[in-house]
Amino acid sequence: QSIYKKPELFENFYIVIIDEAHLYKAGGMFDKLLKGIGTSKVYGLTATPFKLVQEKKYDWKKRQVHIYGVLKMLTQLGFDDIIYTISTKELTDQGYLSPLKYETSSVATANFSLNSDKKIMADFDLVLSLSGLDKLMPVLNSLGEFKSTIVFCPSVNTAMRLADCVTGISTAFVSGETSAKDRDFILKAFLNGDIRVIFNCEVLTTGFDHPGLDCIVM
Repeated sequence: QSIYKKPELFENFYIVIIDEAHLYKAGGMFDKLLKGIGTSKVYGLTATPFKLVQEKKYDWKKRQVHIYGVLKMLTQLGFDDIIYTISTKELTDQGYLSPLKYETSSVATANFSLNSDKKIMADFDLVLSLSGLDKLMPVLNSLGEFKSTIVFCPSVNTAMRLADCVTGISTAFVSGETSAKDRDFILKAFLNGDIRVIFNCEVLTTGFDHPGLDCIVM
């Protein structure tokens, strides 16, 4: 994001390695940088070698436009070939990934989706706070069994509310509005174990590293 407008600074580089290569797209920042450098050797690394692409189909007779999503491999979107693959199981067996234990719990039902507007999100918060909280408490009360837990919530308000519901263990809440100073203090306390449970909404995602983490609640 900071260098793609200055490709002339990187003209001496002849190999480019892109991490999270599924973020590459024609006309995007990566594409503009690579064309500006003029390099011919590009390698991509990713856990998801495909992306969801929106396509349109026109039915002129019915005067309709159908919009749908298509999964396309990165070899359809600019990369020539997939030269190496390894599975999650292989990485786990070799000790690079932690073996995961999954548990599911039905908490609350609401008219809620990834594309929901603010009103539906508020309705979901209301359902969660009224009828869903009782079902959620056993999950929250079980967090004392773990050394370090991140809880991902559907909204900032929910994260703030649930952080106050846990008793007996140290908890914290961070959001996009948490000051840099406070966030730094909270995360350091979380990493060293002084805070055992941290609540957030889409904050502690890509780029946050905590090897001591042993529980994630979605």
